[in-house]
Amino acid sequence: MSVGATTGSARRITWMRRRRAFGRGWADYRKSTAGLIGLGVLGVFVVFALAAPVIANRDNLDASKVNNPLWAHPLDFLPLGTDNLGRPVWDQLVYGARISLLVGLAATVIAIVIGASVGIVSGFFGGWVSAVLMRLTEWFLVIPFLPLAIVLAASNGHLMSRHIFPNVAPLILANLTLTVPIAILSETTLAFLGLGDPLRPSWGRMLDDAFSAGALTENAWWYYLPPGLCILLVVLAFTLVGHALEEVLDPRLREPKGP
Repeated sequence: MSVGATTGSARRITWMRRRRAFGRGWADYRKSTAGLIGLGVLGVFVVFALAAPVIANRDNLDASKVNNPLWAHPLDFLPLGTDNLGRPVWDQLVYGARISLLVGLAATVIAIVIGASVGIVSGFFGGWVSAVLMRLTEWFLVIPFLPLAIVLAASNGHLMSRHIFPNVAPLILANLTLTVPIAILSETTLAFLGLGDPLRPSWGRMLDDAFSAGALTENAWWYYLPPGLCILLVVLAFTLVGHALEEVLDPRLREPKGP
């Protein structure tokens, strides 16, 4: 048998094993009602964000391009009324979903890639390498943002990618879904404090605008309540999915507890 045929056969076997493992994992995941609810909620918001050009009008985000009544009630201006500048709240909410989800996912992916790389290299080499990386990690923990990406070039990359990474990948995936809510809440907090991009709508930006415009005084609940509920639902959904994945991927959590 040729080397190419042997390699192809090994790849097919590996692929079949992965498919079976995925099937078993999905079967276990479906047993979690909370996990399914969280996955469904996330699916709705993802479709919501992707369909933004179809279900909303981006021009309505620019106050100079609208001529609508100010603080219009949802019953008078469907579906969610207008803000203090006459901009439809619905369009802001839809396009804000894109920014909030993108920021949350992007920040989480960067954090997971860096953290997983440092952890894998530290666990593989040990010794002074582990000590240096852990000191670097502790230094970055006192910084409220990620100033740079760590680029690793190890001569044992094959061993780390084929043997160490597959063993920790499930826990990384579960941790990813639990980190996204933190990133989304961080973006919301920064935007609410006026540190976000004023030209790009997000749910946090909407809350900041609503507070600054006096939505509470005007009793314009339709301006601050929808983005607040969206943030709450997305964070809760990611948390439910993360806990469900953690139970599926971490065997220790599935072991029956003693009396």
